Amino acid sequence: MSPAGVASTLRGIASRSLHTPANEVVPKEERIPTATTAAASRLIPGYRVLRQVGSAGTLYLAQRETDGLAVVIKMPEPALLQDAAFCRRFIEECRTLRRVAHDNIVIVHDEALSERQGYLIMEHCASGDLTTRIGASGLSPDLAMLFLAQIARGLAAAHGAGVIHRNLKPQNILLRNPLHLALADFGPTRTFASDAAIAPHGSAIATPLYMSPEQCIGAEHDVRGDLYSLGAVFFHMLTGRPPYTADNAGDLAFQHVHGPVPRLPARLADHQPLVNRLLAKRPEHRPRSAAALLTEIQQ
Repeated sequence: MSPAGVASTLRGIASRSLHTPANEVVPKEERIPTATTAAASRLIPGYRVLRQVGSAGTLYLAQRETDGLAVVIKMPEPALLQDAAFCRRFIEECRTLRRVAHDNIVIVHDEALSERQGYLIMEHCASGDLTTRIGASGLSPDLAMLFLAQIARGLAAAHGAGVIHRNLKPQNILLRNPLHLALADFGPTRTFASDAAIAPHGSAIATPLYMSPEQCIGAEHDVRGDLYSLGAVFFHMLTGRPPYTADNAGDLAFQHVHGPVPRLPARLADHQPLVNRLLAKRPEHRPRSAAALLTEIQQ
């Protein structure tokens, strides 16, 4: 598939991310009500909405009235509430994630959806996300391996419950504390508005920095697609940059589909075989599951 063809496919796959900075009581100085947050508070009983998180206006920092617990509330774009398939998947996957209750997956406290409103209430991870933690120079190999194992554990739990992430990237990997990760933004929740990239012609599409080749061409994908994305995140953790870069989404996706697996610096050469397996173009050449990956890296 040509770069133009990949870009065309991507316009139908736009994946938007959760970028929410672990459970804590909200400091008084953060309680900044506005007309928008006041309106949101009226829609969600038992929670006081404090402020918007990010620029999209569909993520809110809130406080549970019973105990002051800080939470993040995600509200779908209004148009999505008219999509019966979205609503069904949203509720099903929220309930599934609540049942998973894994240490490396964000806690989902509650959800609701109707024709007029919808929301997901989840834990607030105050230490930010993995993007900030990585920085420009990357992480030490030991820390990158620690985080790789934590992400794989979260994925293994989700996959065991029948949930594929589909949107794994550093912005969706949150930190409860500097050494403890939790995965967020699973499945349909990726369609909440957030920081989508802007294409050269002004249309909002996903930037496929961590997408599997299958996703880039709009093909069916399974849990091994998440493992490819994990490989891309692992490469970023080690080097401080994603595995591929380009001036536009089409060229970037083309590299995922056709480009060679990037080489690590010589000092990180011991990790190249693992990067090669995770970033294999064909799913059957990757580890068969997150659980299998865990077994491999813990030997």
